[in-house]
Formats: sequence, structure tokens, C-alpha cells
Amino acid sequence: MALFWVVLFSAVAAISSAEASLYNNGVCYGPSHNGVPDLAVAISHYRKFGLTRIRLMEYDEYDVGALHAMGFEVSFGVNNDELQTLASSYGAVEDWFEKKVENIIKYNYFVINYIVVGDEAIPGPLAQYVLPVVASLIRLFQSKNKPLIKVTAAVSPAVLSNLLPPSKAEFTTEIRNHMVPLVYTLAEWGFPLMIKVYPYKYYAAGLISKEFATFTARHRRPPVFQDGNLSYWNMFDVMVDSFLWAMEKEGVPNGGSIVVGETGWPSAGNGNFTTPKLARTYNQNFLNHITSKDGTPKRPYVINAGFVYSMFDDNLKPEGAEQHFGISNIDYKPAYHLVFPNASNIEAVNGGHRNT
Repeated sequence: MALFWVVLFSAVAAISSAEASLYNNGVCYGPSHNGVPDLAVAISHYRKFGLTRIRLMEYDEYDVGALHAMGFEVSFGVNNDELQTLASSYGAVEDWFEKKVENIIKYNYFVINYIVVGDEAIPGPLAQYVLPVVASLIRLFQSKNKPLIKVTAAVSPAVLSNLLPPSKAEFTTEIRNHMVPLVYTLAEWGFPLMIKVYPYKYYAAGLISKEFATFTARHRRPPVFQDGNLSYWNMFDVMVDSFLWAMEKEGVPNGGSIVVGETGWPSAGNGNFTTPKLARTYNQNFLNHITSKDGTPKRPYVINAGFVYSMFDDNLKPEGAEQHFGISNIDYKPAYHLVFPNASNIEAVNGGHRNT
């Protein structure tokens, strides 16, 4: 699982910018050489779900050209193996921009919202390169009068010292010198930090209940977890708020903000922890949750944005649950019934789902 890029609308889709704000949910697409269908072929499948937003985990000119012609919103970014080179000089970032982005933004109706710098590069040996690349990209887009292109970086909860209670969360001592200037820089420009949120992993490890993991404890009284005056009914909110607490403790302007770059639930591969029914329950509840105005206990009444991982199963991933995060199998058959709120056409997802 990896990166993400967010928004891009085509005149072909005839969708206004006011309408675009509603489309805050999308799906990740892995590279076709990793065992998923070629994007040019897969586009029609995305259309059946009424989707217009895709995060490309990897991409090439062919992929982008196909999406450009069909009016999709797109999120993509700088791969980990490019970080050190791009961090070496501003000129290296300019060269990357010309090769990877220039051909996209030359179309005035092809708008990129987010470029993601690195995938879990922090923590790790590449951590030192993330902020220089982020800063150079921001400088470059400002110089080219592209202020709507937002820059971010994708991280996992590995950057946090704590999750429960979320109010105790903070960036780990080992990576604090990398994370703090990064989130400050993003917040100063109004850009969110991109995070990975997988309650499934905590449930599969026996750390939380199924109900807390899948949003199905929401009517329970008292709440499943209480953190001071904040009540929690699902692990998703705990994970999001942990990042918000960590940024707030560092004095990040306006407390910072987040966008969910990846979340999902496998439909097979780990016994009763991974059934189509559980996968559907989590993903549908996640989509409903982020499109509501509920927000999180710490940041209520906020409509968040996020991507489900992923559109297709990937039979080249390690054996087990990792192969089965797809909403659909690689033969295009839906793994389960899923409806995307605010999607443009949801008719085709009402049939053909796997038995649960």
C-alpha cells in the first residue's frame, strides 16, 4: 500500500467546482504490473461505481492520459526512490516537474489538488529528504502560479508514540525533528498531512473489538472509550484524533489538518477477521462517516476526505490478507456491495456482489 494524489476535473465530466467539493471519497489504484487490471481498461469499472476520484499509487504518462480524457480527479506523487535525488537541489525538482507534471497541468481543465511526497518515508533512512522536497515543490508551484496544487506527505501511525488515549499521542522522539517542521510547513500553507488509517490491523491483533473497528458500536451507551470529555465509538476517530493531538501539542498553526490517504479492510486471507461482510461493513461505514458532518470527537462538524484501498485485489502481494483489499477481484467481479456517497452513478454497484 502506498501513495496518493487527489483532485482533478475535466470539462468532459461537466461538473462544476461547487459540485466537486462533494466528491470527497475515492479509491486507490495500484500499478497494473502488480497484478491489477490495466488502468485504461479499469476506467470503465470505476465509472460503474460512479467514481471520479482516484489515487494513483504509481503512475506513468499513459495512465494520466487515460484519466485526463475521462474527467477523473487524480492524486499522485513522488516515489520513495526519487526522494534523495529531488532533495539534492531545486533544479532536480524542476526537472521532475517538467517530466512528471508539466504535461498534465498544461490542460486548463485538468486540476491536481495533492502531490504526495513519499510513502511512509518517515520514519526511516529517507525521512531527511521529505521536507526539502515538500518545500521545493511548494516554492515551484507558487512561482508557476499554481496555488491550488497542494503538497503533502503520507505517513502511518508509526510516527506516533501513542494512540490510546488519543490525547496522549505525540510524535516519537526518534522522528520528531523530521515531523514537526514538516507539519508546520504544511499547515502554514493550509495543506493537510496525509495519513494511513487501518483499524483492521488492531482488530486482527486482538487489541480492539469488532464493533469498535467497524463503526458498528455507534449506538452503544456508554461510549466504548472515553478520553477526558471526548467520547469514542470507533477506532477510526481515535487514529485521526491522535494525529490532531500530536500536531496541536507542537503548536502547529490552526492545529493542522489531515486527509486519509488509505484505509480499507480485506475480504479474505485471514480467517474470520477478513470476510466480505466485514470488509463491506467497514468500508461502507467509513464512506458514510467521512461524508457526514460528524467529524471526529476532537474536530466535530468537519467533512473529511479519504481514499479506500483499493479498487482491485492484488494477487502479486504477499499471500494472505494483503492480496484481498480490493473492492473488486482482478476479473472485475465485485467482492461485495458498496455504495459511494455523492457518486455520480451508483446503479451498477447494486448487483453482482459476492455472497457474504
